[in-house]
Amino acid sequence: MFLILFLLGLSIIGALDLGQFAVNRPEKASPTTEYYEVRFIILSKVDNEPINKAEVQFIFDGAPEPRFTNDDGYVGIDIPKRNDIDVVIKRKGFKDLSRRINLEVDPDRTIIYYLEPNEKELSYNLNTNYKEGDLIKSTITEHTQSRWGDKKDYTSLNETRTLQTEVLILEIEGAEPSKFIEKTLLDQTLLSSELVGQYQNVYRTYNYNFAEKGIFDSTSILCEKQKGVWSRKLINVTPNTEQAKELNRSWNWADDYQYSYPNYRVKLGDSWDVFRYGGGLLENIALKNSSLQARLIEITEYEGEKSAKVAVKGTFELGTFIPNYDIYQTKIKLINKTFTAFFKDLAFDIFLDTIADSIHNGDFQFILSLKERSEQLYKKVADIYSIVHKNPQKLTLAEIRKKVANSVIPSDFWGSDEKLLESLESEAASYFQDLQDQGHFAEGKFDVEGEVYRSLDTPIDLYSKTYFSSTIRSADEISDGVITEFTLTQRAYINRRE
Repeated sequence: MFLILFLLGLSIIGALDLGQFAVNRPEKASPTTEYYEVRFIILSKVDNEPINKAEVQFIFDGAPEPRFTNDDGYVGIDIPKRNDIDVVIKRKGFKDLSRRINLEVDPDRTIIYYLEPNEKELSYNLNTNYKEGDLIKSTITEHTQSRWGDKKDYTSLNETRTLQTEVLILEIEGAEPSKFIEKTLLDQTLLSSELVGQYQNVYRTYNYNFAEKGIFDSTSILCEKQKGVWSRKLINVTPNTEQAKELNRSWNWADDYQYSYPNYRVKLGDSWDVFRYGGGLLENIALKNSSLQARLIEITEYEGEKSAKVAVKGTFELGTFIPNYDIYQTKIKLINKTFTAFFKDLAFDIFLDTIADSIHNGDFQFILSLKERSEQLYKKVADIYSIVHKNPQKLTLAEIRKKVANSVIPSDFWGSDEKLLESLESEAASYFQDLQDQGHFAEGKFDVEGEVYRSLDTPIDLYSKTYFSSTIRSADEISDGVITEFTLTQRAYINRRE
């Protein structure tokens, strides 16, 4: 039986043509077969950088044959001559790309393809580095509105500061500049105010507009870090007392120029905590009880430059801080000017009311006492007294007040009394200090909302606008409430020598 089976097997094998089983062995190419060398370079559409490890599927005659790009973004394959070939290119973080290549038109040629990023998976570095020679031009506008009091008696201040600077980076150490020149082209603050209240049983309204230049307006400062310590000095100018005090203050680069961006790459939708905001205008301020967060919401263009759009929102409270002396001094000067003018005008108006009351009541003794202040003043008031009391038709107090106001001028009241003026300035400063002591200018909780366009190529915010608001209410919800609104806008760009 075994022999029969053995012979039968031999007969079957001998009857088969083994060439019919070619599917189980490689096909030998004909010596006359022609090949095309198909070559690609794959680049990112964002920055033209090569994309490595991109999977390139060449589809022809059967299943795709995948290849992967090298570090230069290059990949190639030899395929038998044909009319066309389909290609699919894939890479994580980028959108798939499918193409049909006409090999008769594009034989033996390196083709460049650009992959478009998948924004949801792509990450971005918001902390690019400065370079030596960078010239940073910036305009910052700070607008503050404050109001305290009730509906009838209140003080309202509207302050706008404009700061234009140019910063030339001279030396770099690590990731930040170690030497630069800061030129202040303009530093000016405008303050308009309205004071409304009942004084001597009369409601009065006072409006003022004052301007003050910053102490470094139209100057240049050399800032340099040596052995880890920053120093600042005016260029070609001897500093005055105010300037010297600010220049000698402890300072570092981060105070004015370090913004709150993460030191890792972020994707669309990512959020991070903000530990400081606004650079120099809020320097040295420690935020406490902060829920302030920034979030990357869009990759876009701002004035032709590729940018990350960042939204900022949340709340914070002010901790202890060392005031920026030059900004603080400017504010103090403007406040003192305002309240000095207010006390001066109020005193004069009350004086006019006292004169009108004396005339109306026939109190000539008070009129006589005016001689001690000024003979000219006495004559003006005596003339009005005479006209009023000789008039058969009795004038009202308001009509008498109008006559007095049309005749008596401030110089009649103040004369050359410099001591009185000095006392008013002192009283204004004291009033302002009382407001600070009572907490009117020590704002507590701030609500914050803003947006920033951050350059992806240079380490600056091209544009930012942030709205801060704070309300402190008393027990009755209205009186002595302090409402502060603060809007910070910045525009900047870099002239970079490549």
